[in-house]
Amino acid sequence: MEKIEEAKNFIRENKIKEAKYILKDLLKEEIVDKNVYLELGKCFLQEDKNKAIENIEKYLDLGGYGKEIKILLAKLYKDIGNINKSRSILESMDLDRDVLIELFRINVMEGEKERAKNNILKLEQRYGEIKDIEEVAKEYVKWKEYSKLENLLNRSKKYIDRCKYLYYLYICCKKLKEMEKEIDLIWELRLEKEYEKEIKEEIIRLSRQGVDILGSYIYKVVELLCIYTQKDDTDSDTIRALSILLRKWIIAKEKKMKIMGILERYRKDSNKKRASNIFLNEIEILEKKTVLKSRPRFITAQLTTKCNLKCPICSVFKNNYTIRDEIYSFIKESIPFLEKVVWQGGECFLYDKFDELVELAAINGVKQSILTNGLLLNDKRIKLLSKYNIKIKISIDAVNKENYDKIRLGGKFENLLSILERLKVEKIRNKNFGYMMAVVVNSLNYNNLEEILAFAIKYGFECLTFQNFILNSVFEDKNLPLDFDKARVVLEYIKSIKKLSDDKKLPIKVETNFSLNNTTDLLYSYNIMLSIRKNFEETRINGKYHLSYVIKETKNLKHTGKINNRYNKLMCLSSYAIDNKFVPLVSDCGLFCASPWTKLYFDINDVMRSACNGYEIDISKESTNLWNNTKLVEYRKNIVNNNIKDCKVLCRSSGDYSYMTLLGVC
Repeated sequence: MEKIEEAKNFIRENKIKEAKYILKDLLKEEIVDKNVYLELGKCFLQEDKNKAIENIEKYLDLGGYGKEIKILLAKLYKDIGNINKSRSILESMDLDRDVLIELFRINVMEGEKERAKNNILKLEQRYGEIKDIEEVAKEYVKWKEYSKLENLLNRSKKYIDRCKYLYYLYICCKKLKEMEKEIDLIWELRLEKEYEKEIKEEIIRLSRQGVDILGSYIYKVVELLCIYTQKDDTDSDTIRALSILLRKWIIAKEKKMKIMGILERYRKDSNKKRASNIFLNEIEILEKKTVLKSRPRFITAQLTTKCNLKCPICSVFKNNYTIRDEIYSFIKESIPFLEKVVWQGGECFLYDKFDELVELAAINGVKQSILTNGLLLNDKRIKLLSKYNIKIKISIDAVNKENYDKIRLGGKFENLLSILERLKVEKIRNKNFGYMMAVVVNSLNYNNLEEILAFAIKYGFECLTFQNFILNSVFEDKNLPLDFDKARVVLEYIKSIKKLSDDKKLPIKVETNFSLNNTTDLLYSYNIMLSIRKNFEETRINGKYHLSYVIKETKNLKHTGKINNRYNKLMCLSSYAIDNKFVPLVSDCGLFCASPWTKLYFDINDVMRSACNGYEIDISKESTNLWNNTKLVEYRKNIVNNNIKDCKVLCRSSGDYSYMTLLGVC
C-alpha cells in the first residue's frame, strides 16, 4: 500500500514517469492489488486513452467501485468515439446530478437536442438548480431557448461567475426584446473588457431605436455612448451613434436638459481634446448655439489646384490657387480636435506642406482620407499612407488604355497599373491598409461598367464608388454626357450591383453619392439640378441658387414622364430628408441640418462651405475668425429659424450623402 500511495503522490505532482515505474514494478508481484490498475489507468489518461480504459476496466472487474471511476470510464469511451458504451455505463448508474450532466454532454455531442433538454429538465426537477449552468447556457443560446435559459440562470446563479451570469442574462433579454432589462444589464457589463466589443455594437444598435422607444432609458444609452467615446475618441461608430441619437429625433426640453448635464459631466472629466470637443459640440447643437466654443470636427480641404493631369471632366486645374497661410494655420490648429479630415486637390501631393499635415493628423489619431488620381504615388508615399492607415480614394474613370488616356489627359494607363500592383503588395503586408476607387460615369465608360467592377476587384479595392455622373453638357467636352435613356440603364445596373454588395455577394463594397430610390425621378431631378447649377455658375446671381429658385425653374423644364411626389416634396420649403422620408420641419425640433455646427469644407478660391455642395461663404478677407465668421453664424441662425433659403438642392438630393450631411456626421 505504501508503494501505491507513493505512486499516487507522483501522479498528483504530474510525475507520470516515476509513477509508472513504481506501478509496473507492482504488476510483477504474485497478487496484484486492484488499485494498481486504477492508478496505472490514470497515468495513461493523457498519453493513451485505450490503455487507460483497459486498466480501469481491470480495476472494476476485480471488484473496484466508485461513481467517479465509472463516470471517468464513460468519459474515456466518449473521448475515443464509443458513444454507445459511454451511454450504457451512465444509464446503468443512479441518475444523479453528475450522471445527468454527463448524459447531457453526450446528447450535445450527438446533436440530440430533445434528449439533452430532457436531462436538464430532470436536473432542474430533482435539484432545482444546475451546477454546470455556464456549459448548459452555451447550448441553450445555440438552441434559442432564451426564456428557459433566463429561468435556469436565475435559479443557478450561485454556480456561475457574476460577469458570465449577467452576460447570459443580457443575451436572453436581447433576444426576447426586453429592451429595458437589456440596457440595465449592459450598464452592469459596461466595464467588462471581455464583452466590450459586443456590448458596444449592441448599444449602438439600441441607440437607433430613437428617443420615444428608449423612453427614460435614453439617459443610460447616452451615458454608455459617452463612456465609449471617452475611452476611444477615434471610434467613429460610437461617436456617430451618439450624434445621430441626439439629432435625428425631437427631444423634449426636460430630457434635453438632463442629456446636456450628462454631456457636460463627461466634458469636464475628459482629459482628451477631441472627446471634450465632441461633448461640448453636442451640447451646443442641442442648445442651438450659433456662435460656437467647440471646434470643427470634420474638415475637407482642397489644398491646391495644381495637378499633374488636365482631365476634360474637371475644371479645377484651370485655376491657380493654393490655400492661404491663414487657412493652413487654422487647419493645423484644428487637427487635435478633428475626427476626420479629407485632403483634396487638384492633386494634394503637389501641396508643399502636405506631408507635414498628414504627419500631424496621424500623430493626433485623426482619420484621414485622400482623393487622388494615384499617379504620383510612389513607394515612399505608399509606405507613409499605409503606416497611418490613411484611406486613399483613386479616381479611375476607365479601365482600358484608350479611354483612360482620353479622360485622364497627361496620364499613362501603364503607370496606373504599376502603382496599383504596388498597392496590392502593400495591402498584403498590412491588412489594415485600404484604398477605394471612384468613377464618374460618362459616354466613354458607361458600356464598360462590368469591366470596371472586375478591375476594382482584381486590384484589391475595398470599395467602388460611383460619383454623380455626367448628364448635362456643363463640361467643355460635349461628347462626355450621357443621354437620358443611357443614364437610366446605367442607374439600373448600379442598383443591381449595389444590392449584391449590400447582400455580401460581392468581394467589394459598392457605394454611390446619389440616391437610387427612384430611377426616373432621380434622373429628372438631377438633370434639373445640373441645369440650374450651369445657370448659376454662368451668371453668379447671388440668392437664386436655393430651393425657391428650383421650384420656379422646374416650371420652365420639359419632362415627358410624371414627376414623383417624392421630388415635389424635395423642392418644397417645408420638408427635409431623413432615411429617404420627408419629414415636416417643426419649430421645436432639432436642427434640420447640423453640418454648419460640425463641418468645414475649404474650396478653391477662398470659398468655404459646411458641405461640398453647401452654402458658399467668401473668406478671402477673413484671417482668424473662420469658424464663427459673420456669414456662417448667420447661416446657422437661418437653420435654427427653419429658414432654408440658402440650402442647395444638390446638397439635399444625394442619397446617403444628404442623410449624413443633414445630421452633420461622416
